[in-house]
Amino acid sequence: MNEPKQIRAGDSIAWWEAFAEYLPVDGWALKYALRGPFEKDIVAYVVKDPDERVTLYDGMIEVLPDLTQVTGDIRSHVKKVLDALEAAIERKASKIQAEYEIEGHRIKYMETETLVTLRNKYRRMYQDERAAAGLGRPTSGVIKIGLG
Repeated sequence: MNEPKQIRAGDSIAWWEAFAEYLPVDGWALKYALRGPFEKDIVAYVVKDPDERVTLYDGMIEVLPDLTQVTGDIRSHVKKVLDALEAAIERKASKIQAEYEIEGHRIKYMETETLVTLRNKYRRMYQDERAAAGLGRPTSGVIKIGLG
């Protein structure tokens, strides 16, 4: 199946699918069903008559927020926790971050060794999150854009 793994709310998307055994000329129509609040279950199926239906694919697609409608902090939970842990380790935590709770423990009371262990865990989780989104390792924060 060629459908995207992620789509952004408000964007137009298109892709091509062809199935030799389910041709439009024979009366088949490809349909998609999306369910769920943010990550959507996706089911692709073909129908010919009200009585003929064949499921071809069952998977997931992530619907990202419409960037024209987003306000506030859009970091994932994992990224927020990672940032709070790194700030605490660097002793630059704000009052809010100093009170951040992770797995039932407050950063304010955590030993540095515990903070580092949790930071490493959340760093791996963040890298997994980025990999799942098709992104590479985080860069220095500098975004280079080429024109032309």
